[in-house]
Amino acid sequence: MTDKQILKIATQFTKGILQKRDSKLMCFMVTAPLQGFLSLCGVETELIEGEIESAKEICNHFWLELSDKRILDPTANQLKTPDGEEMPKIYLGEKPEWYNLINS
Repeated sequence: MTDKQILKIATQFTKGILQKRDSKLMCFMVTAPLQGFLSLCGVETELIEGEIESAKEICNHFWLELSDKRILDPTANQLKTPDGEEMPKIYLGEKPEWYNLINS
């Protein structure tokens, strides 16, 4: 499956779960069922729990890791980089260094 297809699935799925609600504090509620749905579509992922060191705080967060070690974060838009930059609505790419694994 292409990155474009994965992003399309993740975008539609996230939009369906959240409806018009904000993604803040919804990372597990979106990411866990998205993992199951992606598995049905043939995309194997691992649910990862970590801590995010954002511009203002450190917070608990969930995202998916693809088999090639890139990540898919369907609620990235609730985060800001340590420099204060906005994250995209849904992030697919290399794991940012400020995404820290718990129990790594």
